[in-house]
Amino acid sequence: MAPDSKVRKRQNCEGKTDAVDESNTDHSFKIGRFRINLGRLPELLLFFALAGAVAYIGMCSYDMSRQMAVITGLGVAVQLQRLVNWIRDWVAYKT
Repeated sequence: MAPDSKVRKRQNCEGKTDAVDESNTDHSFKIGRFRINLGRLPELLLFFALAGAVAYIGMCSYDMSRQMAVITGLGVAVQLQRLVNWIRDWVAYKT
């Protein structure tokens, strides 16, 4: 569930806090003022793999330039990520 989703906000208002505080997990480390959460690394790698696959298909099948194919791949990956987050929130809302 996305950290700023409506379902999460509603659960926090109702007192349903099953989520673990992310600042106390062992899967993150700090570099300066930035905190890197390694628990989200597989999602990030999958995001870039999908963007690369779409860019490759765009260059081979549709004869796109590399710059346009990369932009298209990133756009498709972002939209797919938003769709999956929306579906996850919708399922959490229904249950």
